[in-house]
Amino acid sequence: GGEGRRYGHRNESRFQDYGYDPRERDWDRGRRRSTPPSSTLMIKGLGLHCTDGMIRSAFGDFANSLTRLSIIREKDTGVGKGFAFADFGSIDLATSFLHNYRMY
Repeated sequence: GGEGRRYGHRNESRFQDYGYDPRERDWDRGRRRSTPPSSTLMIKGLGLHCTDGMIRSAFGDFANSLTRLSIIREKDTGVGKGFAFADFGSIDLATSFLHNYRMY
């Protein structure tokens, strides 16, 4: 062995200066990360051929609150990757949508 500290994880030394500890990954423990509130929501579990119209229809009255809707698609085929980003323009509208539809 060499002198100095031995790291428990192969990337530990690389991330220590950023306050990141690879052993504390939230997904390993089934916990959600706490993130700051945002006006943009990630919508998961979409069908591969889902359209803007389908999502807006599912959003009901909140569809008019969307300032932008981006379905993420494969570059080559145009087939959806199963998720989208919906921007409501304000944190209050996004939060209201989540609480009304209980999608959190």
